[in-house]
Order: sequence, then C-alpha cells, then structure tokens
Amino acid sequence: MFGEFFRFEVMYWLRGWMIYLFIAAIAIMFGLAAGSDTIQIGGPTGNAYKNAPYTIAIWYASAGILTCFMAAAIYDSCASRDFSNKMSDLMFSKPLSKWRFLLGRFLGATLIAILPAIGISIGILAAHVVNASDTERWGPDSFWHHWQPFVLFVVPNTLLFGSIVFAISTVTRNTLYSFLGVLFVFVLYAISATIAGALDYEILASWIDPFGLAPFLIASKYWTVPERNTLPIPLTSLLIGNRLLFLGISLAVFWVAGKMFSFEMRTRGQSRRSRVPEETRAVVEYATHTNPLPIRVPSPSWLTQWFSAFRSDLRAVVGSATFIVILLFTLLNTLASLFLSGLGAFNVATLPVTYDIVERILGSLVILPLALATYFGGVLVWRDRESRMHELIGATPTPNSVFVASRLATMVVLLMAVLAGGIAVGCFYQWTDGYYRFQLGVYALLLIVLFGSSMFFLAVQSFFAQTIAPNKYAGYAFLILFGIVNSQLWRWLRWESLLLRFGSRPAYTYSDMFGIAPYLPGQIWFSVYWFAVAMLVLWMCTVWMPRGAALGWLPRLREAWHSLRARDWILPGVATATAAGIGIWLGYNTMVLNTLLGSAERENRQIEYEKKYKVLSDVPQPKIQSVQYAIDIFPETRNMVMKGNQTIA
Repeated sequence: MFGEFFRFEVMYWLRGWMIYLFIAAIAIMFGLAAGSDTIQIGGPTGNAYKNAPYTIAIWYASAGILTCFMAAAIYDSCASRDFSNKMSDLMFSKPLSKWRFLLGRFLGATLIAILPAIGISIGILAAHVVNASDTERWGPDSFWHHWQPFVLFVVPNTLLFGSIVFAISTVTRNTLYSFLGVLFVFVLYAISATIAGALDYEILASWIDPFGLAPFLIASKYWTVPERNTLPIPLTSLLIGNRLLFLGISLAVFWVAGKMFSFEMRTRGQSRRSRVPEETRAVVEYATHTNPLPIRVPSPSWLTQWFSAFRSDLRAVVGSATFIVILLFTLLNTLASLFLSGLGAFNVATLPVTYDIVERILGSLVILPLALATYFGGVLVWRDRESRMHELIGATPTPNSVFVASRLATMVVLLMAVLAGGIAVGCFYQWTDGYYRFQLGVYALLLIVLFGSSMFFLAVQSFFAQTIAPNKYAGYAFLILFGIVNSQLWRWLRWESLLLRFGSRPAYTYSDMFGIAPYLPGQIWFSVYWFAVAMLVLWMCTVWMPRGAALGWLPRLREAWHSLRARDWILPGVATATAAGIGIWLGYNTMVLNTLLGSAERENRQIEYEKKYKVLSDVPQPKIQSVQYAIDIFPETRNMVMKGNQTIA
C-alpha cells in the first residue's frame, strides 16, 4: 500500500510540467549567476572560483529561501488534493492504513520537492561549459562539492518545510494555515540573520537558523581564497547539531500530524457525536394575486458592483483569523528585530532616529509583504473557483473590471495594514527607548509611499501571473519566473536601464536636512511611468480573466477580442501613450543627456584606475594636519553657512 501511494505521488508530478518549470527556473537563475560577475546570490564570495566548494555551498544554502515556496506548493497540493477534488469520501471509505497512506504521500512529495535544487548544479555546470576557457574564475569540477551541500542543506530544509506544510494542510485541510507555517520558519530565519552579526550571539544564531547557513558562515568566515577553492563544508558541532535539531523537529511535526489525522470528515463547528436532523415541515403559501406582478430588472452602477465585490473580498481575506495571525507574526518579527539590532557599529548605542528605524524595519519586514502579495494574489484570483461559485458568478452581468479592481483594492488594504503595523512598532520602539521625535511624515514617505508603491507593482505582477496560469500553483511558478527574468535577465543582456525592470526606480538617500529632495523628480517620473505600465497590465488581466467554465488563455483571449467595444480601448490607449511619452523622455534624460554606465563598464574603469595608480601606492600622500570649521545653521530657511580652514602637509 505504501508503494502504491508513493508511486502515484511521484508519477503525478512527473507527468505534469510544473516540476520541470521549477528546475528550469532554478537552473537559469544560477546559471546566469555563475556566468556573470554582476549577479550575486547569497552575498559576495570574493575571489573564489565560481564552482568552488565554498561558492556552491553558499548557493545551495541560500536557495532554500526560494525553493521553500516551490516545496510548499508541492506538499500543500499533495495533502489537500483529495479534499479539493472531492475524492476524499470515496478514497477514505476503503480499508486504508493511516501511516502507510501518509508516509507514501509525504515521501513521494519529498522526492519531487528536492528535484528543483538540482537546477543549481545544472546551471553551474552549464555555465562552466560556456566559460571553460576562463581558468582564472573556474576550477575543476567535483561531484562531492555538489553532493555534500545537497545532503546537508537541501534535504533537511525540504523535510522541515515539507513536514510543517504537510502536517498543517493534512490536519486543517486549509492552505492558509499551511502558509502560516512557512511564515513562522521565515520569521525564525530573519531573527537568526539579524543576530548573527553580533559576536555575542553567534552560537544562538547557529542553533536557530532553519536553513543551516549561519553555522557554515561562522565556521568559514576567516577562510582564505585557496581554502574557499579547495576545502569542503566543515562538519562542525554547530552545523551537525543544527541539522539534527531541525531533522528532529521535522520528524516530531510529522508524527504529531499523523496522530491527529483522521479519515473522518467533520465540518467546522460539528461535534464528534453526529447530530440527528430535526424533522421540518415545509409550508407552501399560494399567491392570492390575480394580476401578474411587474418584472424589475436591477441595473446597479459599476461603483455599486465594485463596492459589493470589494466588501466580499475584504471580508474573506482581511477579516479572517489567518490574516490577523500573519499580521501579528509581522509585528512580533519587526519588534524582535528592532530590539536585537539596537546597537550600531562596534556595539555602540545610537539614537533611534526615524530614518534609521525605517531602514531596520524594511530589513525585517520585506519578506512578509512579498509573501502576502504572492500568496494572497492567488487566493483572491482563485477564490471563486475553489468555492465552486465561478460558473454562477460568471453568469452575472458584472464586468471583469469590477473583479480586477476589487481584488487589487483588497491587496492594497492588506499591504497597507502590514506597513501601518510596522510604523506602529517603530514608534513603540522609539518610545521605549526614550526618543519622542517620531516623524510620522518620514514613516509615511519611506514606508507607505515608496516601499508601498513597490509592493503595489509586485501585486500587479502577481495578479497577471495568476490570470494567465491554468491553476493557482502554476501562477506562483509564473510569478517566481517573472521575478527571475525581471531582476537578472536584463543584467545578463547588459540592458541595465531602469526603464526595462518592471517597477524599478532610482536609488535614493534620505537626509534629515533635505529629505529626499534631490532624488524626488526621478522617483516621481519613474513611478508615473511604471504606474502607466501597470494600468496596461491590469487591463490585460481584465481581458484574460478566467470566468465561468475553464478555458485556456488563448480561447479566453479570442473570446475577449470579439467582445471588446471601442470604448474598451480608451484605457490601454491612454496608458500606452503615457508610458511611451514618459519613457522616451526618461530615456533621453538618462541615456542621451547623461552617460549610462553598466556594471561591467564601471568595473572595467575601476580596474583601469587601480592599474594606472598602483605605482603610487607607496608614495607618501599629503595628510590633513588640522581642521577648523565655523558653521551657522538656519533651520527656518533651510540654509547654512560654513567656513573652514584645513592644514595639509
């Protein structure tokens, strides 16, 4: 019986295309990173070989952050497939062994979930073949250098995520709660990454890092380049203890899930003892009217329909206990990060000024809004279809734009709630530290406006990926692929203009004196440009939106093309004209009036500079002997007068 369930699970995924898409996405991503000096994954590796044991170990450990979402989709589908397809009543009526059933499904999903990580080695080996002549950046290949990190990092990490997601989904039969388990692991990783930089907490960080990266980095932080190129992963007591700890947690979670699992299907709120239905009597009243009543056909406005759909989506997502728990996770993670990172460089206490608090909040908060935009994008798009209401809603005269706009507004509320919680935590931390200059305007500008707009662009990508995908999990895969292409492909092609990377804007630096005033025009114009592009993408979501009976994206596009009217082309026309006009103007300013230097050109200039002036490295240089400054600051006019004298000898 175990073999049948194991074989079915493996063949189910191998017959599909999703697992091959995952492998291809990972292979492309790490192949580009290995073949280019401008793309980094998991941090810089110095002058070590691209295929050095140290580099491969860093990549395999860091890949867990990406592959965990792929594994979560596989395990959740494995655990909930029988219930979502309404096959649980038929299957569970057979004399099944609970542990053989669970083990067969779980181990079959585990074998599939570790396959995407093989794409790392595929990408590295392919890049080595392409760059075989570059002996300065590539060393000899070794099977052990790939196999050791695969066993130490990929297998335990997959089992950890798999046991949590599989256990929660098996017991609760709810995808949302499975997602909470993934968030818990990420919160643990964020805490360990935060405290790993402090010497006093290195051992603690090594024990609580669920990916196993912290103990490896601590053991190898003083390695020289030859050691990074030749030494395998050191099997220190911290690394082995970390791996055994989380393997034990994985087994314990799976055992608890097996004890709690039952083949009986109980609805929410129903007791174990079956209730006897009460007899009811239908009372039929006959109409006494002799004349027919007038027929009324309601014709609600677009705004009325949107508000009704928005209220339904908002109640289903924001009002759920799941979102409240996610929000609490966010606040606790942010608060813990602020308290653990309260010391500045060299353990020197610094004032909790607002712009510094915002940077620290973004460092701990960035994962959760990304996860929210990714996960709830799929939940909102596929909610009607999963509840078997899609054909009923598809038969209504409500236009597609109503549903797209309501889902987008719901997603904005989700993200704003998380960011508002981050602001509240930041102010609370400042208050506990005795600092009362909260500067809510700085919080609103940096978190709500700038970071929030970046999350808005991500939400648009999420909706588009879910719209063109045949199912929710394929939508997640498409979004991951879009992210890889958007962040890495243009660098690889040496097209590094911000006009190509969706949602990207120029970097900025905040100052207490002038805010972001020097960078504000660039932020505004690039935001307007990408907002126009986002409106065009949302219009495409409206055209391709799956509605009613299931159709492929090509039949949907053909059907939408025939149903479009002249006024339906106004929005895409205005969005295209706006994006084209602003894009041409921005391109003229950034690439014609100014010289746009790519990362390769900047690196070449730095190399030439070092070669040219290396001969002067031992020549005595003039040094500043004394400095005298007279500075007058006028805050009311935002002005200052500075006079200085420096003595150089």
